[in-house]
Amino acid sequence: MITEKEQKNADEFICKDCDFTCSKQSNFDKHLSTRKHKIVTNSYKKMPKMPNKYMCICGKEYVYRQGLYTHKKTCKEDSPEEVKSLTTMVMELMKSNTELQKQLVDVCKNSNTTNIHTNNSNNSHNKTFNLQFFLNEQCKDAMNISDFANSINLQLSDFESVGELGYVEGITKIMLDKLNSMDIYKRPIHCSDAKREIIYVKDDDKWEKEEKNNPKLRYAIKTISFNNMKLMGLWSSTYPESMDGDSRLNDKYMKLIKQSTGGNGEIEDSENKIIRRIVKEIIIDKV
Repeated sequence: MITEKEQKNADEFICKDCDFTCSKQSNFDKHLSTRKHKIVTNSYKKMPKMPNKYMCICGKEYVYRQGLYTHKKTCKEDSPEEVKSLTTMVMELMKSNTELQKQLVDVCKNSNTTNIHTNNSNNSHNKTFNLQFFLNEQCKDAMNISDFANSINLQLSDFESVGELGYVEGITKIMLDKLNSMDIYKRPIHCSDAKREIIYVKDDDKWEKEEKNNPKLRYAIKTISFNNMKLMGLWSSTYPESMDGDSRLNDKYMKLIKQSTGGNGEIEDSENKIIRRIVKEIIIDKV
């Protein structure tokens, strides 16, 4: 901003901070008292911490009405149902963690799972015995499935990986990376038959055969997904430009959120795909 002395000797009055020019002292004085000038020069002490935002139907936000007006000329206006659906999905997943914990307790109390100590038949006696020895002796110090899910130290790179690879491939990679880094006898899950998806899970310090719908493994998947989803706040604070609706980082951020909350498919279908991929990598070597 020019000084008072420069103003008196100049043909024009110029405010470089606001890119404002005029030829009259009175107009220039009026400009100096405007809210815009005080905001730009950081002298507007009563400026609210969070400015009012103007939101487009597609979900992008703008501080000024003019920005929203300009954006609407080229906006494709995604369906408001899609925007609401994404928000609803995030809220539901945040609530699901507690509900899933309660469901797991019920499963443990009411399940009639087959005890691995019981032989299915005389013809399979040797195989059952070997499986029993493998799980209860060689894998006696294995980690519980719930501890496994919560022990994964997720990073922003994992959050980005899920966004880039998609929900199914991203969550599968996180789980397999952790399993492959563990001693085989410390793993909380093993598969004795990949075709029929016969899975054994260590939970509550004991090995049990999973039920048909694999509730305990699904719980682990949901827990990891939920912990990954919580990184969205850290990502946005690390890249504040992502909160600007006009930036490319904002587009990337919205994609990361969408994939971390399940992507385009149904959650149950996605979990089925994840389970099939994991089963292939945890087959017990019976040789």
